[in-house]
Amino acid sequence: MNSAKRIFLIALAALLATSCLSVRLSTMKDDQLDQAGVDAWNAKRPEDARPYWEAMRDPAAKERRLASYDRLAELEGLREAALALPPAESAKQEEAFRGYVAQYKAFPAELKLPADMKESLRPLTVDVAKAKVKAQKMDAATAFIKDAVAFLGDSSDYDPMRREIEAYGRVQAQERAADKVYADAKSTEDFNAKIDAYEGAIAEYRKVESASAAEIKKAGAGPDSGLAAQSASLKKKRGAVRIEMERLVRERGNTFKERIGEEFARQPEASKVGKMGPEDILAFNEEIRANIEK
Repeated sequence: MNSAKRIFLIALAALLATSCLSVRLSTMKDDQLDQAGVDAWNAKRPEDARPYWEAMRDPAAKERRLASYDRLAELEGLREAALALPPAESAKQEEAFRGYVAQYKAFPAELKLPADMKESLRPLTVDVAKAKVKAQKMDAATAFIKDAVAFLGDSSDYDPMRREIEAYGRVQAQERAADKVYADAKSTEDFNAKIDAYEGAIAEYRKVESASAAEIKKAGAGPDSGLAAQSASLKKKRGAVRIEMERLVRERGNTFKERIGEEFARQPEASKVGKMGPEDILAFNEEIRANIEK
């Protein structure tokens, strides 16, 4: 069989198939055409549904079904735009992801979409979760991972962030306990007891720093991680408490210095000068000491 004849026969077969399909479509009711289109979309590829939906007689129903192609193209455009965003723009990544999820969920539920239209977004969600953890926004990171899993399904890709969030929480719980010791120190009235309490708070913060260092080592967290930032914050807080304690001691010393100067400069009443006995002088000196120690 020569090539020209072969091409003719192929074209004839295609024409007959089209003709047979047209005849069959003309005998089907709209609800049958609608369901046949859905089945064709889900069985092979979306474009296979078009002949059935184009044959529908109800203009509104026909338009609604054919609009699925525009919505599919829009969804694909949103996906591509989201994937084009760099990890450095995590806020935009999150916004794009949430916008995509909303459009995806609004797509007709009876029409299946390719699996990669969801799974391809997972690396983006990992980037967003990492950025939140790095910024020490642990509650927001936890909530976002939960939303990502609800849409995409769970994955071990989120485990490193989950471990860091848990480690951060353990350190944070110890930090809050140290904060309570510090708060109690600030509210202590007696000066000596107050300074002892400050020393206690500083010791507690040192313990928390040690716990933080252990968590960083265990997690293998880098210098730009949320755990590292937490550790730096703890060190800064401990330093601030010490500076505050030293200021209190310094102010107390200045107060004593001023009081001592004032008391030693004070003279007995003019009417008593030259008339004070040993007991009067002792009582006067005791009064000076008591005033200094107030």
